[in-house]
Amino acid sequence: MMVTRRAGSGDWETWRVGRRRLAFRPYITGFADAPDSSELSLIIVLLQVVPFAVVWLAALAATMAVWPWRALTGRWLVVAYPTASPGKAHRRRVDSAAEAKQLVAQWSEAITSGQLEPRVAAS
Repeated sequence: MMVTRRAGSGDWETWRVGRRRLAFRPYITGFADAPDSSELSLIIVLLQVVPFAVVWLAALAATMAVWPWRALTGRWLVVAYPTASPGKAHRRRVDSAAEAKQLVAQWSEAITSGQLEPRVAAS
């Protein structure tokens, strides 16, 4: 679920709140600048994009086992984070889908009322 609120600075923030369905979420830290040479640029871009795509495929393959396991056992990971700067997400494991829905509703209310703030990623 997407939750929108006005931050203390007056800007609008959009948060994602819900059950984590992927086994893990690959992140990319940043792309290196490619030089002006088109052949070298293509090689540099491929060297960055191909490993990232492989990691995403691994995450999707792992999800084929993890998601049904979570559905059968009822243990879900609930996350909440701002979409503009994910940083560290608020996370909590719950023991049923009903608890997950209830926690999503609680966190959504806390976000809109300003009680739940973004967590700062450790440097």
